[in-house]
Amino acid sequence: MNLYLRLLWLQLRWRFRSPLSVWDTSVTPFRVWPSDLDLLGHMNNSKYLAIMDIARTDLMYRSGSAKLVKDAGWYPVVAGVTIAYFASLNPWQTFDVHTTVLGLDDRWTFIEQTFVRGGKVCARAVVRT
Repeated sequence: MNLYLRLLWLQLRWRFRSPLSVWDTSVTPFRVWPSDLDLLGHMNNSKYLAIMDIARTDLMYRSGSAKLVKDAGWYPVVAGVTIAYFASLNPWQTFDVHTTVLGLDDRWTFIEQTFVRGGKVCARAVVRT
C-alpha cells in the first residue's frame, strides 16, 4: 500500500513539475518510512528496487515517453538490475533518486538510478529494460 500512496502522490505532483527530455535527469524526492525498514533498521533492499520503479515512472511521464510507449503497444519490463550500496538509508531520512537514460540499442534501454542523501551517494544502479 505504501508504494501505491507514493505513486499517487507523485502523480498529483507531475502537473506542477517541469517537463523533461527523455535525456534529462529526473530528480525524484522520497522519504524512508517505517514500512521500508528491514530487521536491522535501515531501508530494505527490495524497497530500493520498488522506489526505482516509481522514479523511472516520474521520468517517463515528465518526458512524455510514457505516452509514446503506450501508443506503440510496448510494456516496459525490467530485464536486469545491478546495484551497489554505499551508505544506509535510515528511518525518516529524505533522499532523492536521480534517474538518467544512459542509452539504448535495438532491444534494450539502459538507465542509471542513483540514491542521493545530502549530496552523498547511498546507492547506484544500472537497469536494463
